[in-house]
Order: sequence, then structure tokens, then C-alpha cells
Amino acid sequence: MRRLKFTLIVALLILIAASPKLAFAPTGDPDIVVPRLLIPVTLDGAITGGEWSDAAVQPVTFYFDDPGNSTRSGTIYLKHDCVNLWLCIEIEDPTENTDEWIAVFYDVSGDNYPSSLGDDQKGVLHPDETFDCAIIPVPPDYYDNDTDIGGTKDIQGASGWAYETLTYEFVHPLNSGDHAGNDPTLEPGGTILAQFMAGDPEIGEKYYSWNIYYDLNITQCPTPVGGTIIQNKIGPLTPILATLTTTVAIVSSAIIIHKRRKTSKS
Repeated sequence: MRRLKFTLIVALLILIAASPKLAFAPTGDPDIVVPRLLIPVTLDGAITGGEWSDAAVQPVTFYFDDPGNSTRSGTIYLKHDCVNLWLCIEIEDPTENTDEWIAVFYDVSGDNYPSSLGDDQKGVLHPDETFDCAIIPVPPDYYDNDTDIGGTKDIQGASGWAYETLTYEFVHPLNSGDHAGNDPTLEPGGTILAQFMAGDPEIGEKYYSWNIYYDLNITQCPTPVGGTIIQNKIGPLTPILATLTTTVAIVSSAIIIHKRRKTSKS
């Protein structure tokens, strides 16, 4: 049953995205400068201590298309470790329900609509079920899981509810290399258009939320940080320091030889 609900959720989103007449037009695309990660994150569906205090913080309102025009306020946190993009979304949620969800769409196709054909969708279905889907031109669903079309599932995450707030935490590579799954090919210094959507069965399973688009600007990485997941920790100063060390060693050797020769002569 849970798998069926997940399929219906994603199919609804893709149907909306595939039809320009049904899709909400963006009202703007403000920039979010995504800083480098300095504090490690535990993916457990709860913000512990200051683990997101080094992130970009974007207040957001999710507008639902139900008859009552429901809204839910929230906060988006973003940061990167030069290899992965880390995300946390908090949403006000008076009552916890299973099958609530958060999804982020990336404009991989570059058509300025981050939920259209050729784009990527990643998210979390509460509790703790991640999904990674590609929007493809194959009816009737116009989407499929990356793993079902020769791609890979490139997301880890968790969700948790406390104090009338639902928290989603997840991480995925900036560039997974999964072209079959329409994954983004981001790198430090790059930009991608994104849109966040949310759903809550309490409002209605067939109703979804929408908000404006955001340009995510990934900051540069002159000296990568982030822990063991960083594979390349060599910064641009390393070759310079190595050359300087070699030069100092050569000069030191020359001084020692010169002193020895001078002593032998005397």
C-alpha cells in the first residue's frame, strides 16, 4: 500500500509538471548562495545542536491547491562539502502523518522549469523513505525510479516529527555521474534552478504544494572541507608549498656544502 501511495504521489507531480497549463508559473527565482559545509551532519530527521548553523537559511511558504488554500511555513537549509549537497527542510505540521513528503526538482534540462521532462526529482517520504526519480518522455507516468531505467539511487536521508514540526534531512552528490537518471552535473562554482514541493495527507493526498523557484549557487572550493567523504583534499596552495619546500631544501643543502668547503680550506 505504501508503495502504491508513493507511486501516486510521484505520478501526480509528474503529470502536473508535464502539462504547462496545469503547472504554476514561477513568480521569481531568487539566488541562494550555498556555503561550504563546516559542521558535520547526522541524518536522523532532527536538527541537533548547531549542525545546520553553517548553512544557507531560506524561509519558505508552501502553498497548497486544496479548496481551503492551505499554507505551511517552513525553512530550507543548504550547504555542500564540495562533493555532496546537504539539505534540510523544516515544515510546520500540527499532526504527524505517514506518507507526508518533500521533493526537490532540479532543472537538469535547462528549460527554466525544474519539474519538466529531462529533469530530476529527489526527496523523502515520511518516515525515512528516500526516492530518486527521473522525469522522462515515456507515457503513461512520465517518470521512473532511476534504478529502473539503468541509473542509480543517489540519495540518503531521514525524517522526523517533533513539536508540530516535520524535519527532512538528506544528501546527494553534486555530480553522481548518473546520466540515465537525469541527475544534476553540478560542481563548486556552478548554479542550478530548483523547486521544492511538499505533501500532507491531512490536507489531502491529491493536493500538493508549490512555491517559487530558487537559483542554487554552489560556492567555490579552494580548500575542500567536510570529512572522510571528501576524496580530494589538495588545494591550490599545495603545489606552491611543495615547490617552496623543495626550494628551501635545495638552498639549505647549498649553504651546508658551501660552509663545509670553506672550513676545509681554512
